[in-house]
Parts: sequence; C-alpha cells; structure tokens
Amino acid sequence: MNIPWTGVNPWAVLAGTVASMILGALWYSVLFGKAWQRLMGRKKEDIQREDVNKAMAQTIVWAIVKAYGMALLVSAAGVQGAGDGLVLGVLVSAVIVLPTIGTNYAFEAKPPALLALTVGNHAVALLALGAILGAWR
Repeated sequence: MNIPWTGVNPWAVLAGTVASMILGALWYSVLFGKAWQRLMGRKKEDIQREDVNKAMAQTIVWAIVKAYGMALLVSAAGVQGAGDGLVLGVLVSAVIVLPTIGTNYAFEAKPPALLALTVGNHAVALLALGAILGAWR
C-alpha cells in the first residue's frame, strides 16, 4: 500500500481537529452530559475537582492524532469529496471504533447505553473529519 505521508493538507487536519473538539464538547455537555454523568456514576462536583486541564490536553493530542490518521486514510482510499469522506467515516466507525470500544466495555462491564454514547461521539467526529478532509484535499 502506498500511503502518501506528505500528501496531507495540514489546514484540513487543523479544521478537522477543531471540529472534532467542538463536537465532543457539545456531545458531553449540552447534548448528553447529564446522561454521561449518570451512566458513569459521577456528579458534576466530582468532575470539577478532577484535573480537567490534563484531560483536555490529552484530548487535544488524541484529536490531532485522529484527524491526521483519518487524513491518511482519506488519501490512501482516494476519497474525492465530502460524500466519500462521510462513507469512510461510517466505515471506520463501524469496523474499527465500535468493535474496539465494545470489546473494552464488555470486559469493563459498562452499560450498553454508555457504549452507544461513547461510540456515537467518535462516529460523529469521524463523519465530520471524513467530510472535511474529503472536501478539502
């Protein structure tokens, strides 16, 4: 397989990273924040006491890695346009993200609703990344 490591648009990766972060912030706050807290057995006060800055720094790093990795897949797959990028996002979500996180959750005995919430967040981010990276090649 010939992956063009240098054929990645850094501006598209940056835009995808920012979009992924914004979607994640919305997902775990106004959209599903209370459900996530309930499923995790945590209270708002517990989260405020944690080292949120450390978690955010790690989240930014992983968002960049995810965006760059998706850019490599977009390039290697020959994606042409946002529609193709959306399809690639669905495929990555269905055949990589869901089985990987699902396996972890099975052994961690986490509730299926939490699995759906977590995978949903990643799937939405990957759909956005696919569309952005596919459109902005």
